[in-house]
Amino acid sequence: YYSSNNSLTNNTANSNSWNGIYLGSSSNNFLTNNTANSNSYGIYLGSSSNNFLTNNTANSNSYDGIYLDKFSSNNTLTNNTANSNSNYIIIFGVIVLIIAAYYFFVMRKKKKGKEESK
Repeated sequence: YYSSNNSLTNNTANSNSWNGIYLGSSSNNFLTNNTANSNSYGIYLGSSSNNFLTNNTANSNSYDGIYLDKFSSNNTLTNNTANSNSNYIIIFGVIVLIIAAYYFFVMRKKKKGKEESK
């Protein structure tokens, strides 16, 4: 909580029961080249503004890969990847700049009682 002007770089936060990486009431931080897989939320920003998220990966999280709540604003997301999460990247913040964000998912349909990938 309440962190400012920090760099979080090249970290791995996997298989945590809640958040892989969490910023709460934090500003002017740089999150770069981090991996947050198999958590509830991969990367979560709560009431946090003016942060930079670049080249981060958030895969296979049970809720959201990258989540910015409605009290987060003026954050910049560049070249982040969110795969196989329930909701990929969820943004409720005011003024968010997204540059080259990648989201991948598989659509599924039932055919003759079997589930097929499309």
